[in-house]
Amino acid sequence: GLTRYQNITYSACPPGQEDWSLKAESLELDQGEGVGVARQATLRVGNTPVLYSPYLSFPIDDRRKSGFLVPSIGSSDETGFDLTVPYYWNIAPQMDATLFPRIMSKRGPMLGGEFRFLTQRQYGELYGEIIPDDRDYGGTRGALRIEHRGRFMDRWSSKVNFTLVSDDEYLEDFGNYIDFTSTRNLERRGDLVYNGEGWLLLGRLQGL
Repeated sequence: GLTRYQNITYSACPPGQEDWSLKAESLELDQGEGVGVARQATLRVGNTPVLYSPYLSFPIDDRRKSGFLVPSIGSSDETGFDLTVPYYWNIAPQMDATLFPRIMSKRGPMLGGEFRFLTQRQYGELYGEIIPDDRDYGGTRGALRIEHRGRFMDRWSSKVNFTLVSDDEYLEDFGNYIDFTSTRNLERRGDLVYNGEGWLLLGRLQGL
């Protein structure tokens, strides 16, 4: 279950479809632990190199692993030079989190985070981001999203979808994880549902 390679290109894509590939001087794959370790590695998307690392550890099966994800680098008129370096935290088999530190040359630093959990009867996702001092806009800005679905007492279920931003221009200024850049109204809704024998009772609180 342990194999070692030299001067290799590794990809999990189907043959002839190398959407991404990893070129490394040495590569070790541990099937028992589900982990690969590459040294002097270059990650490529298509033919474009996007990341170099002297040491790179990554999962090779569906087992999750804490660590840094591929950074996002870009530039725009709204943010200037834009760099995001996400970190994934595998908290437990049914729970994880991702942090999104982001640096924008025109606006300053931003911190975003996402937390998720899943049980037999509940699913929840919490996402938030904040920029303490937006140099271009002035002042503190941020966004929050809460999503929750649950089932209890067999016939009862609930659903919450809540999104909040600090100001009307927020979604236009940041191409952020809350993907509502073309939406004028952000819905805030909570549902409570009772499922009867061939009928359904719905209670809802909703605001825009």
